[in-house]
Amino acid sequence: MKHPTELSIVELLEDCIVETTRSTGPGGQHRNKTDSAVVIKHVSGCRGQASEMRSQASNKAKAIFRLRMTLATQLRTEPNDQPSEQWTKWVRNGKLAISSKHDDFPAILADTLNAFHLSQYELAAAAIRLQISSAQIQKILRQHEPAMVQCNRERAARGLHPLRG
Repeated sequence: MKHPTELSIVELLEDCIVETTRSTGPGGQHRNKTDSAVVIKHVSGCRGQASEMRSQASNKAKAIFRLRMTLATQLRTEPNDQPSEQWTKWVRNGKLAISSKHDDFPAILADTLNAFHLSQYELAAAAIRLQISSAQIQKILRQHEPAMVQCNRERAARGLHPLRG
């Protein structure tokens, strides 16, 4: 089963409700007179929202990315025998080089967290499963603070030391 972060935007939005509203706060007349704020709610209960831009299209793009990051952090799926398409695209020779701003990053984060979950939050076991170093896993997690917080919460529940952020 594909994780929702691996789906195209069109496929992802099929499982979502998209709402537009007027945003509040500074931004002049345009911001207060148009429905430029966007809230996207996924069937899982996860949501993404954006209102900081004057353009509804820009806010929608930001809201989709934020939704995908929330899905990556909060939603675990059944493991696949094969890594995701995004994972194989970005990992070479045990190294992962991707910016946390890249559209593929939520899928990379989801793969990392799924492997970490399956490995009972043991860093070395997750590294073996993902075929990257423990340092690479920590690098991925440090790029999204909610993921690091969640992992450390899970590690603490299992009596493991926290990862350094």
